[in-house]
Amino acid sequence: MNIPLIDIGSLCHSDKCLETYALLGYRAACIHGLKHKIIRKDGFIAVRKSIVHGERQKELKNIIKEEKKYSFIISVTPLSIEASRFAARDGRVDTVVLAPESIRYIDKTEITMLKRFSKPLEIPINILMSQPPSIKAMILRRIDLALKYSVPIILSSGAEEWNEILPPISFIALGSIILNNLMKEVMVMLTNYTRELMAKNGVHI
Repeated sequence: MNIPLIDIGSLCHSDKCLETYALLGYRAACIHGLKHKIIRKDGFIAVRKSIVHGERQKELKNIIKEEKKYSFIISVTPLSIEASRFAARDGRVDTVVLAPESIRYIDKTEITMLKRFSKPLEIPINILMSQPPSIKAMILRRIDLALKYSVPIILSSGAEEWNEILPPISFIALGSIILNNLMKEVMVMLTNYTRELMAKNGVHI
């Protein structure tokens, strides 16, 4: 079963990775480190994404301003409360990434800000699955809080190699388990939300 899924957060930009996405039936992928801003091939679209890490608002502003010239999607992994609050309200930031290094800065206040500004919370699946139980539990608590406040959640693969790219149906099934949600609802998160995000940035799927 091929589902026209969009992987919003990949690190896998080799030719083999692009071929794998297309073969598995993905419609598109947003890839950090992609050499070109956009690649179209055999019905599959790869676009460049920038994942920005930072502690200070001024630092993030400068980086985002530069990266926006070359990337369609901007994601921020905040490394301080200041950075997380800025990322939640800045219109150039497309997603805020929930990762081990950003856990402590994504609190209840941040979650309510994400809801207020309709900013998606991005969770890279491979990072979550590779964490020790204590860190995984912290991430899951924040996911539960985001779901409680109806914050848009986008699961991304975080794939670094071609063999880390899950088939779409497996991606959705795993997301359903992680989010404790119905597969059809997770499918909406991984198709409608991502498609809207791409369209907002000028890429129509």
